[in-house]
Amino acid sequence: MIPKVGQLLRWYDNIVLNPNGHDSDVGIVKEVRSDGYGEYAYAVIIDWCKGPHSSYHDCEEYEESIGNGEIVVVV
Repeated sequence: MIPKVGQLLRWYDNIVLNPNGHDSDVGIVKEVRSDGYGEYAYAVIIDWCKGPHSSYHDCEEYEESIGNGEIVVVV
């Protein structure tokens, strides 16, 4: 699932240890770009509220985080 700019995300620090999201964060997809450097189809830049800071995820990292519930798409 390719994310879209403006999507709201919730990140859970450790979904097993913190199922209520005590150490969670909220972020927004800032940029989705074609990652022409090798094997990855796209890269995602997310602006997070805690810090605040940005994070870079290649498509494998992003899709793995979505699949295991670490990152949840809110909108």
